[in-house]
Amino acid sequence: MSNPSPNLENLKKGKDTQFTSGDTAVIQGKKGGIKSGEVRRERKELSKMIELALKGKIPDHLLKSVEKRYGKEKAKTLTMFEAIVGRQIERALIKADTITFRELMDRVEGKPVSENDIRFPDGLPAQSLKIEFNEKEVEEVLNKLLKKVNQ
Repeated sequence: MSNPSPNLENLKKGKDTQFTSGDTAVIQGKKGGIKSGEVRRERKELSKMIELALKGKIPDHLLKSVEKRYGKEKAKTLTMFEAIVGRQIERALIKADTITFRELMDRVEGKPVSENDIRFPDGLPAQSLKIEFNEKEVEEVLNKLLKKVNQ
């Protein structure tokens, strides 16, 4: 008949089955650190490439689309970044795209604090606190953004 608990035999072997977390952790940690550095350098390089592309002029194959919105002369002077921001503002204004508007406002005004993060002096969460914009305020902010893009 076989031993009812094969694990007891492993315990009797001692050093052969002893867990060596220190050695393993050091090796795995080193591998993770090296990989992390590689990924970080790749992301930095990608961010730099995107930044350069956004600062650059609009490529010829996209220029016609931008010319329709801003005219030939204005389109030639815009950077990719300016054209993208202008299009996002138009989308928020013309299509009443709330998500796009919220993203634009977060960039201009800073990301709002979550209701869950706000607390009254007695420590209770301010779940009932609501912030509302009236139509005139929204229109003023969008007009300011459009002016900046069209300058």
